Amino acid sequence: MFGKKKSFQAPVNSFIGQHTVLSGSLQFRGGLHIDGTIEGDIFSDDDEALLVLSESGRIHGEVHVANMVVDGTVEGNIYTSKHIQLAAHSKIHGDIYYNFLEMVGGAKINGNMIHQPVLQEPVALTHNKSSDVHSKNGNILSSDTSHDDQPQELPESSS
Repeated sequence: MFGKKKSFQAPVNSFIGQHTVLSGSLQFRGGLHIDGTIEGDIFSDDDEALLVLSESGRIHGEVHVANMVVDGTVEGNIYTSKHIQLAAHSKIHGDIYYNFLEMVGGAKINGNMIHQPVLQEPVALTHNKSSDVHSKNGNILSSDTSHDDQPQELPESSS
């Protein structure tokens, strides 16, 4: 009705069955379909990764993935860098950090939805001997958070 639905390109090449319980962190590439329970955090550094959580699927931990389709229950924060779809039976008990979000009637969220547009260059923070915090490219980020909760990038000095 509002346009063409996005189809995910990652093939599902890993599957966790309905009566399977996995405890511990899980890292994957490509596509992962979960019908069972994961008790731990899930990570993927693959920019095209797809995590599909079916209606019977449960995750107790944080999720860090590019694309996700949720129709089950997640107890923890979700971080998607590209796209998340919340289907009718999805139940989220945690915050959702997203770039693009689709939500169907019936989806339940007990947490915040925070829009995170795709950054041109991810900022990786490093610490040195001083109280300054530096980004990956060497720019100084202020450690003064009196104005808000996020460090502020300062202009590069000319010296």
